[in-house]
Amino acid sequence: MDGDISCCASFIADTCKDIAQLELVSSVLSAESALAMRPLTRLTTLVIQWYEPDPDFFAVLASPLPGEDAWLCPNLRTIVVDGIARDMKNIPLLARVLRNRRTASIEGQPGAPARITAVEYRNHCEIDPVSRLILAAELDDAAVPS
Repeated sequence: MDGDISCCASFIADTCKDIAQLELVSSVLSAESALAMRPLTRLTTLVIQWYEPDPDFFAVLASPLPGEDAWLCPNLRTIVVDGIARDMKNIPLLARVLRNRRTASIEGQPGAPARITAVEYRNHCEIDPVSRLILAAELDDAAVPS
């Protein structure tokens, strides 16, 4: 999704709305690029390169769309982290995405998204073991706050 985001958003809305998997490769992962995925209501798998994700990208995935009960990519179930990830500052943000979507689903909030049930790693992804445990804990039902 590099370049003019409005062009990408139009392309996605017109031709990609029924896709189940999206790979964001060499993309600028910003709030604007996340919002461009709004038509992707059937998306179940999101593959992201972990090189430079913007915290705002995760913020959009972690809560309902502004002024709505709807969530972005409501059927998202798997996030695949692709590539070398030496910068772990976004792990808490990804954990928040998992936690918030799981909690909304379990609590039956209006317009709640499906639970993300898997975080996968590929292409020599170097996320440290502690960060992997943090993410795995957010996929677990026992992690739901009472």
